[in-house]
Amino acid sequence: MKIKKYCRYIHLWLSLPAGVLISIICFTGAILVFQEELLTIMGYDSIRESPLMIVMKLHRWLMDDTRTIGKMIVGISTLFFIFILISGLTVYWPRKWKKSRLIIEHQKGRRRLMFDLHSVLGLYATLILLVCALTGLMWSFQWYRDIVSFIFDAEVKRGAPIWRIVRALHFGTYAGMFSKIVTFIAALIGTSLPVTGYWMYLKRKNYYSRYRKFHRFNNHFYVNL
Repeated sequence: MKIKKYCRYIHLWLSLPAGVLISIICFTGAILVFQEELLTIMGYDSIRESPLMIVMKLHRWLMDDTRTIGKMIVGISTLFFIFILISGLTVYWPRKWKKSRLIIEHQKGRRRLMFDLHSVLGLYATLILLVCALTGLMWSFQWYRDIVSFIFDAEVKRGAPIWRIVRALHFGTYAGMFSKIVTFIAALIGTSLPVTGYWMYLKRKNYYSRYRKFHRFNNHFYVNL
């Protein structure tokens, strides 16, 4: 199908430049899911006074103290992530579901294992990661907050009801500890997706490179017979 073909291109060419940043954002986000518990354990009242502020700065601004360029890069990477998730789900979605599409088959070699770690785990985590990405854009762009305000006909500012909903969805606090754990696991999966994706890309690129060399050698050999 042409749609899957286009989605495969979108998935690949957005993932290549944004993958590392997505891993950083997801990993730091996983830590921040339990920021309240970690602050209590470390004995701090505020995240600004704690070592977790470093994690927050990396998550939101890539350690950019001006909160400008880093903030924009995080926002653009998050936008890319939304399209990466949707295109990946479109590519992986089969006409007919089979058990093999829902489980990780580790006994069929490393290539299949990496494919399943990327595709199957991505399938399970997509919804939560989309929610985190869509809500995360609220911290990145004013135009996005304006759109949300227009759609829901509500004031979007810190402390407003809609902002509390956004924060609960983003940090996974909407269903207590259960939703926090689910969000934490999804964020860790999000951290791993670029790693497995890069591995598959490099393996495939290496395979085609060797194939082309072999093909050129064969042509040269037969021409000179």
